[in-house]
Amino acid sequence: MILQLHNRFEGYTPYEVLSTSASYREVYIAKDDSGGDVCLTVYDLNAMPDFSNNDRILEFEIIPKLTSDVLPTHISHGHYTEEGKSLRWMVTKYVGRTTLSDLLCIGYPQDLSDALHQFYQLLVGVKEISLRIGDGCHNNLSTDNIIISDEGDGELTWH
Repeated sequence: MILQLHNRFEGYTPYEVLSTSASYREVYIAKDDSGGDVCLTVYDLNAMPDFSNNDRILEFEIIPKLTSDVLPTHISHGHYTEEGKSLRWMVTKYVGRTTLSDLLCIGYPQDLSDALHQFYQLLVGVKEISLRIGDGCHNNLSTDNIIISDEGDGELTWH
């Protein structure tokens, strides 16, 4: 694990590992100073493969520029170096962890026109990512990684 859970890090307190996609990248759910939940993504630059360019993490370059409501909302980022550690980190808004797969398994009762509108909004977001990458694409779009949030008004939003 890159960070110790429940220990303050750069103004945030990670309390749960949300995902580990490589030995050098982890995503945590953390608390901010107001007690709200955020996503904290951390890269251990010392553990990154030799062929990678540690100075350039594409995810950290693109996310702060995104404008679509269905994409991650950037809050802050930075570089941490201390005690031989070299970490790059970024905080984004936490939207929840319910996936579209989860909702479909319990008989997601959404009408077709709303579902098509949500899917269209998601495709607009994917198009924005593709344009920012420079003719890249999102190769892993599935019901398992489409997150559904409820902003408190009863309306579900796909992310």
